[in-house]
Amino acid sequence: MTPNNTKVPANAERSLSLPTILNLASSGYPDDQLKLYYDEATGNFNEDGSGDTLAEFVVREIRETFSADLPKSEQLDEVCRVLRQAITDLESTVEAVEKAQ
Repeated sequence: MTPNNTKVPANAERSLSLPTILNLASSGYPDDQLKLYYDEATGNFNEDGSGDTLAEFVVREIRETFSADLPKSEQLDEVCRVLRQAITDLESTVEAVEKAQ
């Protein structure tokens, strides 16, 4: 039952919490370094990270696009979308520098 006493469909997909999504992302980052940039219990940003600006960027992107209202699959799709866009932007930047060589 939900707070307003309506039944949740059996096939309804639950949302993930922000800390859960950040922990998933951090598990794929070298040395789990994303965890230095957020509180594992709340997902709040930690300003006292390690100086790894890419890790900081990843955490900020996930936090800025997080929606607790989306089902799990859509939440994870959005994380993948914003990270893939960052990859595209970085690749374009690398290509521009390589062309200058």
